[in-house]
Amino acid sequence: MIESGIIEMPSKKMFSILFMQNGILWFLIALIGILVFSLIGIFIDNRFFIVALIWLFLIFPMIVAFLYFFYGMKPLTAFNTIPHSLKFYDHKITVQFFKETEKGLTYDPNKDYNIDAKYFEKMKTGSDYVLLFFYKLGWIWLPVTGFDSLSEMQQSINYIKSLKE
Repeated sequence: MIESGIIEMPSKKMFSILFMQNGILWFLIALIGILVFSLIGIFIDNRFFIVALIWLFLIFPMIVAFLYFFYGMKPLTAFNTIPHSLKFYDHKITVQFFKETEKGLTYDPNKDYNIDAKYFEKMKTGSDYVLLFFYKLGWIWLPVTGFDSLSEMQQSINYIKSLKE
């Protein structure tokens, strides 16, 4: 069994990963639409500026809301912003949650969440983290700082790679 330390993802990091994984195409389409309608507004008819503003103030926020509710609220993705630790067993991963009290973070045993290894889909690496994607459950963020040593991080990555084989 491999256990991580207490992990909590900053919300800015969560949004940036969410954007990079799922939102680039949507934001690119919205940006192109805004630019096209602005250019049409300049060269053809000023009323197209209103359409560009609609895209900017209506379509663009709808894309952000879509990303948040469709991708960011999946169970594992939402767990990333809550203080938690991960335990890697033979054929499951357990997410253990911590709640903040006057004494600091305390473990809440009633809220453990077990992930069956059969749902593991793929893994992507970043500069200081690994993202574990699970079919229809979202993704888990594993930062390097979440483990006591790099060898524990490497053991957990080897374990995850063995799930896919």
